[in-house]
Amino acid sequence: MENDFFPQADWIIDVIHEHIMPLPGHTVKNNYTSGEILRRARLGI
Repeated sequence: MENDFFPQADWIIDVIHEHIMPLPGHTVKNNYTSGEILRRARLGI
């Protein structure tokens, strides 16, 4: 439950990579693009 509730390091790194600056050699593990955020909001996730 803690892994789903509390922010994880890989979440933060993925957001930085997708929204602030691309990190060389980084492979995204989670999808935090604007479209995905909107999709989750519509679903209430």
